[in-house]
Amino acid sequence: MKGSGCYKCGRHSTGEKLKELYTVGSENYTRVSKTYNKNPIDKQKWFLERATILHPEYDYSNTIYKGSTENISIICPKHGEFIVYAGNFLYKNVGCPICK
Repeated sequence: MKGSGCYKCGRHSTGEKLKELYTVGSENYTRVSKTYNKNPIDKQKWFLERATILHPEYDYSNTIYKGSTENISIICPKHGEFIVYAGNFLYKNVGCPICK
């Protein structure tokens, strides 16, 4: 669906969000990807920066990021807390199971 808008808001393309996702908080994604695994605080910061770009509507106060294959807890403002794999949340646009 090249050229279509975001499935949630319809305003921006997925490509624009992904470009922003890989450049936020760093001069380039390569530098971040090589260094973030060394420090758990950097991992958390890395995840939260990207999650808030893709899904600004959620509350991440209970989220503890340990890796993309680990479950994380996220709070939907309408339906409360839900659990999802971190990788699915970032890369497959999986969000609140009730809002869908």
